[in-house]
Amino acid sequence: RKIGLTSFFKLKPTSVKKVSKTNRKCCLYTICCNAALVIEAANNFLNGKEVGVKQLTKRELAVRMLCKYDINPEAKCLNGDCQTCGTKLIREHFRDFETKYENEEITYHRWETIELQGKDGSSKPCVSCVPKKATFKSFLEQIESTMRPVASHLFRATWQLHQSEMCKQNIDETEAVVIMD
Repeated sequence: RKIGLTSFFKLKPTSVKKVSKTNRKCCLYTICCNAALVIEAANNFLNGKEVGVKQLTKRELAVRMLCKYDINPEAKCLNGDCQTCGTKLIREHFRDFETKYENEEITYHRWETIELQGKDGSSKPCVSCVPKKATFKSFLEQIESTMRPVASHLFRATWQLHQSEMCKQNIDETEAVVIMD
């Protein structure tokens, strides 16, 4: 039985959105957001100090963390179990800058859960973008710990997006695609 678009919108739950209203090309997962924030801070810091420094994205840095691959990286690389690759490759990328600027202060931001105090004395958790300061050397440790899960996450997110696109392309008119992420 068919219903019109007006009836559909009256009957649908409020959590169901049109694809055009929900399509986004970026990840809002805290891990990805924090990775983007620390990389942006590193890029800004180094651009203020050096001329011609390559601007990196979180995806480029995540790929640099993995062993070379043709189609898909190996599971041990994605899971951080490889002895050859991992976050230590991030340190190699920043090696020249680490010794040069190790004690200089860098300001960056991170999304963190903080406690907000109510007027009645109660506290409530809230996620907030918190400013941070560190020496460049300790900031590089922060990049490493922030980036550790990113390569695996980005690979899985890209794979899932590819699979959902294939489903949408091959869908019958009597079927619906539901993404529950």
